[in-house]
Amino acid sequence: PIRPQVAGEPRPYRRGYSDPRPESSLFSVPQRRSPEAHRSRELISFTVVAAVIGEPVIDSFIDAVGFEAKGHGGAEQPAVVLNQAMEVTRYAGSIGIPGLYVTKDPGSHDKQAAKGALSLNFGLGWSKSHSFHTGQTPVLPYNRQLLQAILHDRIPIADVVNAQVISLEEAPKGYADFDKGAPMKFILGPHGTVAKAA
Repeated sequence: PIRPQVAGEPRPYRRGYSDPRPESSLFSVPQRRSPEAHRSRELISFTVVAAVIGEPVIDSFIDAVGFEAKGHGGAEQPAVVLNQAMEVTRYAGSIGIPGLYVTKDPGSHDKQAAKGALSLNFGLGWSKSHSFHTGQTPVLPYNRQLLQAILHDRIPIADVVNAQVISLEEAPKGYADFDKGAPMKFILGPHGTVAKAA
């Protein structure tokens, strides 16, 4: 059977991304659960995964959230996604970490995170023989095909990334919405040229 993957934010045009738990902090922002936020994605619950493969685990996990992760109730928990990754990834599975992590986060409310230290359950990942892959996502193998698909309008890239052009005056609200976890990317168009081109 096909084994699903899980991500902090499901990537577009792929099947099989799972929400590890119904109350998962990965989808704690209501707009991220809405059908509009997942136009080209299919979310699969771990109940379905367990029914198909016999256990609620996945082969691969992609942390696309990073150190700005928030737990239940919106509290800052920089390591929550990585810890969830180790919980739900099968033995000898892989965990990709393109989500941003920093050496120091002086603005953090967590004293350890401010120094760049996260509360990871690394022993769990070690005992399950996980492979951890960090840094920029390796896009070069499919970069040309992706570019051609975008150029020939086979992929509506603005819809895929939920892009919204905003004016310079709207920037403070855009930053505030982004900090609250709005499921969109804001593009500043201070002179109105970006909106006209789109």
